[in-house]
Amino acid sequence: MPPKAKATTRAHCNRCTGVTNHTVLFTHLREGNVELGDQDEEWTQTTTILECCGCGVVHMERDHWFSAFDVSDQAEYYPPRISRAVPKWAVGLPSNLRGLLHETYDALRADGRRLATMGARALVDVYLNSSIGDVGNFDKKLDALVSKGNLAANDKEVLLAALDAGHAAIHRGHTPLAADVDHVMDIVESLLQKLVLSNAAAALRETTPARQKPLSASKKTAK
Repeated sequence: MPPKAKATTRAHCNRCTGVTNHTVLFTHLREGNVELGDQDEEWTQTTTILECCGCGVVHMERDHWFSAFDVSDQAEYYPPRISRAVPKWAVGLPSNLRGLLHETYDALRADGRRLATMGARALVDVYLNSSIGDVGNFDKKLDALVSKGNLAANDKEVLLAALDAGHAAIHRGHTPLAADVDHVMDIVESLLQKLVLSNAAAALRETTPARQKPLSASKKTAK
């Protein structure tokens, strides 16, 4: 008798960064009852081990059900779901920025939105200090970056918005929405990618053969 086909389901995959087909490797069900007022309510806890059919990554999901009210928003995932992955170009960053970027993404994976926003602010601070030195507050540093031609004037306002979000998370206890954190990361990564591209362009110029000057008419005649 051929082996029974394993069940499949649709689930989020962190590596594929989207919903893909998954093979159900294992399912464990816990259930019970609890008295709530004068009612006897039922509950279940379903733990499932899933393997992505695309990339093969394995993760766990734990779903909860309660007869008294909806608890579907209490679903647990390990590792936590993420909507974005560390960009591939990050390997070209200096080690201090690359390490800090990875730590910021670790906070994102754990849904630490305030920590991730603080990390994004720290990334900009480290970048500015390494580019132009400690010349004052963020506004002065960005002005110096604009004057050097490393940052467009309209990009300054965009970066200030990201920095203010980090300031609010640190000093005002602000917890940004997931979409807001995505915007902050987009802004900061845009700045960092310019650094990587600038370094890549410099390396490319060094390895590109120089253009040969055409021979003058007198030299052609002499030949």
